[in-house]
Amino acid sequence: MPAEPLGEFELAVDLGHQIGSLKWWRGLATLGGLLAAASWLTFTNPIQPLPSATAPIITATQVEAIQPAIIGPLMTGAQTGERVPMLPLAKAISAEVEPEIEQREIPLQRNSSLEAILRRAGVSRTEARQVAEALGPAAQIKDPPRGASAQLMLGRRVSSKDPRPLQLLSFRPSFDNHVQVARVGNDFMVKTLPIKVISAPARIEGEVGRSLYLSARQLGVPTTVINEYVKALSFSVDFAREVTASDRFSLVYEREVAETGEEKTGRLLYAHMERGGKRKDVELIWFQPKGDRGQFFHPDGSSIQKLLMRTPVDGARISSNFGMRRHPVLGYGRMHKGTDFAAPSGTPIMAAGSGTVVFAGRHGGHGNYVKIRHAGGYETAYAHMKGFKSGIRPGVQVAQGQVIGYVGTTGLSTGPHLHYEVYKNGKAIDPKGTAIPTGSSLSGSELARFKAEVQKFRSLPKNQAAEQVLVAAGVAPRKMAKQPG
Repeated sequence: MPAEPLGEFELAVDLGHQIGSLKWWRGLATLGGLLAAASWLTFTNPIQPLPSATAPIITATQVEAIQPAIIGPLMTGAQTGERVPMLPLAKAISAEVEPEIEQREIPLQRNSSLEAILRRAGVSRTEARQVAEALGPAAQIKDPPRGASAQLMLGRRVSSKDPRPLQLLSFRPSFDNHVQVARVGNDFMVKTLPIKVISAPARIEGEVGRSLYLSARQLGVPTTVINEYVKALSFSVDFAREVTASDRFSLVYEREVAETGEEKTGRLLYAHMERGGKRKDVELIWFQPKGDRGQFFHPDGSSIQKLLMRTPVDGARISSNFGMRRHPVLGYGRMHKGTDFAAPSGTPIMAAGSGTVVFAGRHGGHGNYVKIRHAGGYETAYAHMKGFKSGIRPGVQVAQGQVIGYVGTTGLSTGPHLHYEVYKNGKAIDPKGTAIPTGSSLSGSELARFKAEVQKFRSLPKNQAAEQVLVAAGVAPRKMAKQPG
């Protein structure tokens, strides 16, 4: 039977049909010619085998997909050389097989739930709850190190509709504890690895240079500690005018160092500004008397808590002092009853002292204006504000350092700044030229305990890194395995 045409092409002749006929002999000759040509090509252009490392692997599934391309048996009436569409073949070869395991990493946040973290990583609700119950209290992420994350290893799922099963879990729920969870059959085994933590307050010392903030940051001081340092010294130091590049700063802050190298920092404990020339050095020590709240004291035991702060805006510069001047808007000379602090619009304004708000609103040329009454007959006023902090209104009690509003340029103003006034018994005074009352002083056993704290802070090693702390304490640094298992 002659081969049937397929489109424009004719299929190859079946040599098992009409043996001995003219057509059979013609086909045999054709086949012999093709074999001779193939042999010549093989010897003149040998095929280079692929390196074993890159040789493609064809799975059983792919073999089944390409079976139609294999020449069928030479039987009477069989059609050999059948054309097979390439699309199914390409799909079969290029199809990706799901990996046996998958590793994922989820950031940890303070006071978060491990069950919620596992659900976010793709673990089933049942397994997430099972792991949380196995961990107990450790399933609550209380205070992990900064930048900590949970590492998970997920196994192969039964079907594409099912979540991957959890195989391994490694995370750090707190600064002093590391937890590993491993699947054992249908249950989970929990292993807790305590981490040794050393309490070692950090003492950092350096030169102010171009910027106190940048110099301190380069030495590793946290931003929050720098802000505390500036705020504590602002009772005695005018950072806008009195600090020079050659001045030196020294500070101590709470620090815990884990044997894995991480650091956990706390509040400022000691602040010292060493100034040249006739300017006095300033040294402050944080101390908490028994039965009282903690605060900063001078080395002699006297409190730094003056009734009023000298600078109610951080990072501002004085653009106009107290006294007679030519008004920049009205154009004639008149008494300037306050001090102007130039600062970017929106900069927070703090209450110079604790007291009661007696006015908060629009006040003529002062624009947005707040006035606070303090103890001892003192009052402070804040003008040209962009806006008020939520809740600031007449009758509200405010604490020293509390934000009450933001720098602006409302009223008779030529640019963003704070106009700050101080009154004593109703009369405007120059805050720079007036001695502001201070708080209490330490005595007796409390003063002796305080003096011991002062000597301890002064004698701490300077600029000691976390690794040096561990070596000094005789603790061998170790790293926890990041990947689960």
